[in-house]
Amino acid sequence: MSQQSATKETTHEFIEELPNHPKTEVFDKVVKWIGASFKSSKAVSEYQDREVGSIVSYVNTEIKPAGTWVSMPIGFTMNVDVRE
Repeated sequence: MSQQSATKETTHEFIEELPNHPKTEVFDKVVKWIGASFKSSKAVSEYQDREVGSIVSYVNTEIKPAGTWVSMPIGFTMNVDVRE
């Protein structure tokens, strides 16, 4: 892998509709999921605003492709906006 491809910034956007689920319920479950999913990986929720429905987390973790002995560190910023 070249240094350029390793440092290139990529953006992914996902939009999910969750009818019949209030904004506060979705917000609380996302915060809980982040804590549970990255508990051993130093995930940091740098910003949370329940009223606005915004969460910003910086995650540093490792991935290990199936069938390999090599782990690769990765880091990313996750922005979550919850709206009615």
